[in-house]
Amino acid sequence: MLVPDVSKRKLKRFSPEEEVPARWGLPLLFAIFLGVVLGAASERADQIPVLDALTSYLGIWVISNFLVGRISPKRNTAITCGVSYLFAMVFSYYALRTLLGGGDQTLFLALWTVIALTVGPLLSIAGNGTRAPGNKRLWSICLVAGLLLGEAVSVVLFRESSERWIVVLFDTISAVCVFNLAHGRKEKKKLLLLLVPSVLIGMLIFQGPSLLSPLFELIFW
Repeated sequence: MLVPDVSKRKLKRFSPEEEVPARWGLPLLFAIFLGVVLGAASERADQIPVLDALTSYLGIWVISNFLVGRISPKRNTAITCGVSYLFAMVFSYYALRTLLGGGDQTLFLALWTVIALTVGPLLSIAGNGTRAPGNKRLWSICLVAGLLLGEAVSVVLFRESSERWIVVLFDTISAVCVFNLAHGRKEKKKLLLLLVPSVLIGMLIFQGPSLLSPLFELIFW
């Protein structure tokens, strides 16, 4: 009986990336589901004292988008999941507000859609980057912690509401948790040096919506 000689044949190596539906399907569905749920919940929370302070600021959206990216297996998946999450959140929020008689939400929908397209991918890439070794993890942690602390500092300096300390506390605790993803004392020392410019960038991004609002008013009104 003749047996084919396979000793010189190249065997096809199995690649985990071939399992595309299994690898990105569940994270994507989770991201969309989380966006719809948190978008609707935040719209309702805006009507409740204390809770509206959290949902009205960026911290909760920064950390949730970061987590969506962190559970994603690859960077491209993280980008898709991050943008999908923020889109689902934005549309869920303003769709519910419109249905409940909140009036025309075109301006705010356009503003937050721009934010979803720009900041969303960065946050999801950062979340996914914390799974990588070396400088990639360091810069990813620096970006997210800087955004959270930048908002906390901005709230202290530029907001006078009595509920601002809830936002500051939430952002600070979230930033500390992200910071602790750094490995070892040496990496954490490097991270501390990078946090100063990162916090300044976070403050600028936090002030961004108020700076862009006049422009959107000219376009849509």
